[in-house]
Amino acid sequence: MAGKYNEGYIKGYRGVKLFQRNWVVENPIANVIFLHGYGDHSARYGHFAAFLNGNNISFYTFDLRGHGKSEGARWNVENFSYFVKDLDLYINEIKGQGELKNLFFIGYSMGSTILLKYLILYNFNPLGAILISPAFGAYLYNLFIPDSLINVMNYFIGPIARTIDTIASLPLVGSKIYDKYLTHNRAELETFKQDPLVNQKSFRLRMGLEISRNIVEVKRKAINLTLPFLILYGKGDRVVPTIPIKNFYLSLSSKDKKLIEYNELYHDLLHEVDYEKVYNDVLSWIKVRLK
Repeated sequence: MAGKYNEGYIKGYRGVKLFQRNWVVENPIANVIFLHGYGDHSARYGHFAAFLNGNNISFYTFDLRGHGKSEGARWNVENFSYFVKDLDLYINEIKGQGELKNLFFIGYSMGSTILLKYLILYNFNPLGAILISPAFGAYLYNLFIPDSLINVMNYFIGPIARTIDTIASLPLVGSKIYDKYLTHNRAELETFKQDPLVNQKSFRLRMGLEISRNIVEVKRKAINLTLPFLILYGKGDRVVPTIPIKNFYLSLSSKDKKLIEYNELYHDLLHEVDYEKVYNDVLSWIKVRLK
C-alpha cells in the first residue's frame, strides 16, 4: 500500500522553520514518528517509510533544526532542549491533522537521545519506543569518553561555548564520524558521500558539548521509563560505544523491553546490507503490541 506523501514547513520553537516529510496511509494500523540522527536528514528514510506504508503504517518525520532543509544554526544547536521543544510542536502539528492512534516513536542515534528526553519531560505515552543505535556514549579520537570526563568538560567549557559564538563554532577535534564506519553497504555509502545535506565534518564544540551533556542526563533519568522499548544496535558499531547501550537496556525499569544485537553490522542499521532484517524486526515488534 503506497502512502500519500506530503512535505512542507512548520513552525518550530522560537519560530524556526522545520521541514517535514510525511508518508500517510488511509486507516493505518499504527503511526510512527521518526527522529533522525546528528548531521542527517529525513529524506534518507523514504525507503523505510515505504516499507512501513506497505504494511499499513503511516510514517511522520522532519529535519531537526540546523539539519537538512530546516532552519537553525547549522549542525550546532544553541541548546539541546530546542530539539525537544521542536518535537513537541511537531507532534501537536500532526495531531491537528487527524487522530494519531497506536503511535510509536523511533529514534536513530542522536534522535534516540532527543526522544528519551521528550519522554522524560512530557506526559506522553506512545504504545512503544524504538531506539536504533542509540547514542549513549561518545568517542574522541576513537577513544571512549567516560561520563565523568564529559561532566568536567561541560562544567569548564560549556558556559563559554554556549554564550560566545566564535568559540561555539570551533571544531571539536577528534570528533569526526568517518563514513566508512556507518554501513557495509557500498551503494548507500556512496550516496551518503555525495549528499550535500549531510555533515561529513567534525562536530562543532557547542554541539558536541550539548549532545554529551544530555546523553549523561538521559541515561540517568530514562531508566525509570516504563513504556515498551525495543533497542537495536550493531556489534560492529564504531560511531557510538555499544557497552553503554547494553547497560542502559539492563537498567531499564520497563517490564516490556527487548534488545536485538546484529553481529558485525555498523551504526546505520537502516542502510546496512542486512537492512531488510532490521526493517522486519521493527515491524514484528510493532505488530505484537497491536494485538
